[in-house]
Order: sequence, then C-alpha cells, then structure tokens
Amino acid sequence: MLRNKSTKLLSEIADFFTSDQKAIRKILELYRTMGISSFHIGVNDRPQGVYRRMDVLLTLLLSPLANTNESGNTLEWFKKTLDAEKDVIYRFMNDCRLRWRTIVDGINCKLIGCMNVSKPTDTCLILDDTDLKKTGFKMELVSRVWSHVDNRALLGFKGLFLGWCDDKSFLALDFSLHREAGKNEKFPFGLKPQQAKSQFHKERPSKSAGSKRIKEADMKKTDTGMSMISRALFRGVPFRYVLMDSWFVSGKMIKFVLGLPGKHLLGMGKMGTTKYGFQNRELTAKDLCDRLSRKGKAKRIRKLNMRCIQVNVTVQEVPVCLFFYRNTGKGPWHFLVSTDRDLTPMKAYQLYARRWNIEICFREMKQHFHLNGCQSRDFDAQIAHVSVALIAYNMFSTAKRLTNYETLGELFREVASQMAELTLSERIWMVIVELLQFVADLIDTDFASLIQSLMQKGDQQSKWMRIINFSNANAA
Repeated sequence: MLRNKSTKLLSEIADFFTSDQKAIRKILELYRTMGISSFHIGVNDRPQGVYRRMDVLLTLLLSPLANTNESGNTLEWFKKTLDAEKDVIYRFMNDCRLRWRTIVDGINCKLIGCMNVSKPTDTCLILDDTDLKKTGFKMELVSRVWSHVDNRALLGFKGLFLGWCDDKSFLALDFSLHREAGKNEKFPFGLKPQQAKSQFHKERPSKSAGSKRIKEADMKKTDTGMSMISRALFRGVPFRYVLMDSWFVSGKMIKFVLGLPGKHLLGMGKMGTTKYGFQNRELTAKDLCDRLSRKGKAKRIRKLNMRCIQVNVTVQEVPVCLFFYRNTGKGPWHFLVSTDRDLTPMKAYQLYARRWNIEICFREMKQHFHLNGCQSRDFDAQIAHVSVALIAYNMFSTAKRLTNYETLGELFREVASQMAELTLSERIWMVIVELLQFVADLIDTDFASLIQSLMQKGDQQSKWMRIINFSNANAA
C-alpha cells in the first residue's frame, strides 16, 4: 500500500474512462479542483499511521459514484479504492474532532464560484427541515420526532437544512440534526426509561466539533437556522432573500433577517392569532384579508390565474408586506410575508416558488445518496454520513449544471452505469491476469515479458495500457 495516495485516487479512476463519458469526468474534475487536501479538518495524521485522513475523506466522498445501496457495498468500494479494512472508515467517521462543517463550507464556496452566478440579486437561501427515520433506540440522541408529512411520531432525527439557489441550480449549504423533547414528561424524547438508558454515549472533549454538534441537537431550530444564515453571510455566499415556510416565520426571525445588510425575508404566513398593525388597528391575517376582500381590493393576476391582495402592515413594529393569494373564487386564502415592500405580487410568488427546490433536494438525497441510510449508534458518524451525502449531492448538482443534463436523476443513472462498467471490467481483468500467469508458466517466461509482448501488438496497445495502469493502481 502506497502512502500519500490522495493525489492519485482521482486520476486512477478517471484514466479508465473514455473521453465521451462526460458525466463522471465532470464530477471527478470538480473533486480535483476542490483542493480537499488543503482543508483543515481539525485533526492531524498519526506519525505511524498507514492511511492519511485526507485519503479516507476523499474515498468517502467518491463512494456515492459507485451507486452503493448497502453498507457492505460501501465497504467493498472503500477496500478496493484505498485497500483498507472497515475499521479504518469506522474510526474516521466516529472521530469527534473532524470539522465537517468546515469541510462542507469550503467545498460549497468553491462550487458556487464555479457557477458564475449572473444575477446575484435574485439568489436565495432556503431554510427547511425534514424527517430522518432511524430503526434503533440505542442510537445516540435518537428520539421520537413529529412528522408533519405522516402526521405521527417517528423514531429518528429532525434534519434542519439551509440551501442556496439561483434560477438554475440548488446547493445544500449547511445542516444540523435535532431531537425533540416531546410534551409527555414521563417519556422524555418519546422514549421509555429503559430505552433512554440503553442509548449509546461517549465522552468528547468539550471544545471538539462533536461536542458542539451534541449541544446543537437540543437547540431550537429557529436559533440554529439563524446561525446557519449568519455563517453563509460570513462565507460570502451571494443571496438577497431568505425563503422559509410558516414554521420558521416569526417576529424574531423577521427582525434577524432585516438586521443583515441588504437582505430580506420571504415566507409563508399562518392564518393564526398573530396580530398585524393596519390603519391604527391590530388585526389577524384572516380578519385583514376578509376586510380587504369585502372592499374589493382583490386583483386578478392572469399569468398566475389567481386573485391577489397586497397590503403594507407592521408586525411587532416591523414594516412588512402581505400578499394574499387565492386560486378560485371560493377557495381558501394563503399569504406570503415579505420584508421587501418593493416586490410585486407576481415577483413574490415566483421567488417563493423556488422553495420547492429544497423539497426536491430532500427526495433526491434520500433516493440516490441514502440520506437515511446510516444506522451507526455514534452521533459523530451520523453527522459524517449526512455531510458526505450533502457534498455528493452538491457535486452532482453542479455537474448537472455544467453538463446540461435535464435532471439530477438522469445524471446519477449515467454515472452509475459507468461505474458498473468499471466494476465489471475489474472482474474481467482479474480473470485475464490469472490466464496470462498460467500461459506465462506454460511457455516458461515471466509475466512482465508476456505483457510487454502483448502491448506491442498493433492498435490494442492503448487499451492494454489503460487496463494495466488501472489494475496496477488498485494493487498499489
């Protein structure tokens, strides 16, 4: 096994493919330009260590290219690429010192730079959460979380994600995993006492990245979301609007986003008890909508085939604009809350429609990158798994943009078929090697001389060289 192999991993895999296989070549090119070896991951290599941590990280990031749908296949890919046993990957993913957020941030900033965003004033951040289902009570910090999709409590985590999008692409920028305490004091976190007692636990240094993630799991999602937005701003991510659904829109969140220079909030409102200031009166959204509707303030937007009411109000003394929309004459009203009073109803609706991108991201990450797939008991491994899935998704999303694939699923299937070709060819090569060794013994010559004579047979030389080089790289 050769040490310091990280500079060769990408070229070894890429050299096997032909020039017309643009999908996987574009993804490998993106990984090569990221400069992953220069990232500060929070831990140094051991003096006598056989495997560099950056080699392990790069192999993990490449693992989704193999279309692995089972942990056994992932470990097989890991051993084939780095010639390492499963303990190497387990120790790496369970390391609480690894700064996964720093790695994700660094790669995302470079990916956004590759996109050459033409209209930064229309770019948006999107904040939303999703259910991450798990199967074991012994997982560290696992709890019952309420699913608004299934309308019942599920075992797992709530994953809070911050995404970025323009009019062409979507990237997942940041995430956090949360547990929910629940309302029943006798069963905190929705678990029986024996179940809570059997959960995995390990000691971590107080200032480690893993300890920060542990504390984050019990924070309010709105507070964590604000931290994510602040980090995106600090990193120089270009955006003007922050989109979110009604679960995150509050007076506190509105004031926070308005406090950021040149940024605005655009979110779905609730027909609840929140009071809005209008003409020296405090009215709920429903009362306000009914009042304006009776006065004939609703206007038709032909392009949307909707009726709309636009009104400027205040919420907790903060000036905002409400956009009420209704599809038909008898349908229910829904409304958007915007801190940008210069938006038109049409523009507000088009911008908020981008929020659907994060829902598509959740579906594709679970379907293609196995976002729910990690069943490790260690919370650090859960963070590592989601980070790898997030980076892989962003790589595919960027490659889709740069190679003009219509959907990410189409790109994923193309890469999977190319990796299947690679795996089949490797198996064929093993059979060829055995046959050639047998022939070399029969004619009383050495294996290297036989290969050299075959390579000198006309047009087949380049094909032999490509297969042999790839095989030697794996055997190194």
